[in-house]
Amino acid sequence: MNVTTVITDIEEPKSSQNFTNGNVFDFILYPNPVSSQATIEFSINKESKVSIEIFDLFGKKITTIHNGKLNPGTYQALFEPNGLANGIYICKVTINNYSLTKKLVIAK
Repeated sequence: MNVTTVITDIEEPKSSQNFTNGNVFDFILYPNPVSSQATIEFSINKESKVSIEIFDLFGKKITTIHNGKLNPGTYQALFEPNGLANGIYICKVTINNYSLTKKLVIAK
């Protein structure tokens, strides 16, 4: 399996709500379904420990996209599902002690 990931800082936040929609935080995952590359976008307003992981439906961790501290800002993590079979996976983003999961569909 050859999974490629990149995380980058975006200069301007896309909204003053930081993608929260009333939650502690939220993230955007697009396109979904993904064929060659997915973007995981999120925003934080203070230095935070951020973890982004992909799991299969059995709960087995496929990859860790990022695990470490980030400064305040809006970020994009790029995920290329090279070597993964078509199907449903789970994308889990944890910021400090709060986690959120979303379904990720791979359809090549």
